[in-house]
Amino acid sequence: MRSALASQAGDTLIEVVVSSLLVGLIVVAVLTGFNETNKVSQDERAHDQASVLAAESQEQLRSDPAPALDALAAAPHEYTQAAGGTTYTITQSAKFVNGSGESAGCANSKNETETSKYIEIVSSVDWTSLGKVRSPVKQSSVITPPDGSGLEVDVTNLGSPEAPVAGVTVDVEGTTTTTGTQGCVIYTGIPATSTNIEAYEPGYVAPDGEHKVTVKEFSIAPNLITHYHIYLNAGGTITANFKHNGATAKGDTFVASNSKMGVKPEFEVGSTRFAFNSGEEYEALTGTTTEGYAEKATTATKSPSYPNGDLFPFTSAWTVYAGDCNENNPDKYGVLPGEAVVPAGGNATATVPTSYDLLDLYEGSAGTTPVSTPQEVKITNLSCETQPANNAIKANYEHRQLTNSEGHLAVPYQPFGEFEICVAYNNATSGVHTLYKLHYKNTTEAGVTLPAIAVGGSSSGWAVTNTGTTASKC
Repeated sequence: MRSALASQAGDTLIEVVVSSLLVGLIVVAVLTGFNETNKVSQDERAHDQASVLAAESQEQLRSDPAPALDALAAAPHEYTQAAGGTTYTITQSAKFVNGSGESAGCANSKNETETSKYIEIVSSVDWTSLGKVRSPVKQSSVITPPDGSGLEVDVTNLGSPEAPVAGVTVDVEGTTTTTGTQGCVIYTGIPATSTNIEAYEPGYVAPDGEHKVTVKEFSIAPNLITHYHIYLNAGGTITANFKHNGATAKGDTFVASNSKMGVKPEFEVGSTRFAFNSGEEYEALTGTTTEGYAEKATTATKSPSYPNGDLFPFTSAWTVYAGDCNENNPDKYGVLPGEAVVPAGGNATATVPTSYDLLDLYEGSAGTTPVSTPQEVKITNLSCETQPANNAIKANYEHRQLTNSEGHLAVPYQPFGEFEICVAYNNATSGVHTLYKLHYKNTTEAGVTLPAIAVGGSSSGWAVTNTGTTASKC
């Protein structure tokens, strides 16, 4: 009897345990269902709120002025907004599209005008819920640009292949925008039929060597997008190595010429030293009686506008030769000038051929004893006096130096072309001061042997002037 009762008690205990387990499972399942339902409801509420925020963003964009839409076309705008305990990130962007809805912005077109474009405005809202990043809610619409004229400024590097230039600052009537990866900016709703444009990027130059492109009163048309194309690239330099018959020589100035500059006189002067004004415009300084002559010279560099130089890196080579203007090009006389392809932001070197001028300055009529005391010499580059000035502050065609202990030019290596030489002889014993002047022309590397100056005697070929006891200079 006791055995049967014990068995029944064991069965009852098992049934209670099983029942409890089943009840627990049911409770867990129900609670899990409630939790999942709550999560779905929370996501739905967040999604609905995101839709509301996207709609509000769209409404705001439709009423934005033209400068705000132009800025969004260049770079999206992102901000956050809290609602219902959730923080939402709203991203606003815009792009120009044609009538069919296809993208039409920043085409780097060189056409002057294009038919009116529309603007597609996009609002994207995303959020994090329960540790998970949800797919953003997006809304977009196509609107008509605000009334007024439109302008697209395209910036490329004139390379091969030609590529857009990002990061260029463009200013149109006080509205400043930066070019994106497509190398352009678009302005709409300009209430005028002409506008001013500025474009610049530190270290970059235009083909004419200017560090800032400035356009005054550029014509634009109502209800049209007018294009303006700008070329900018990282500026570079050229180093000229002066040579005579392949051996090292000395000089002070040289010319770097490239017809693709597109401006007159289509050359730039490099030198051993420069002077800059407050606007960072430079003057190439010529040699003096005591300094300025060296085996190498370079084109100008100066920060912040020209940290690596102001030569545009054309794909074609620059022609390089000694002198002050393009009339000194030795190619006119059958001598090959130097060449250099300037790398963007870098330096190129060129071998520069020179001519040679031999001067003999003697004491007395016999013409046998060299004047060992240094005498001043001025060499004027007559070939360049009628040429337009280079793109520096001004052009200086006078080069000064001294004679050496042998009565010769201290720097006999000279450019090709026509020159005037003036020798100022000062006799320390007698106090007599005499100027000797002569015109001559360098057409070969061998150069010119100038008529000897026999101080106190005959100096055939020289024009003798300003003789007397008053100190004279050329």
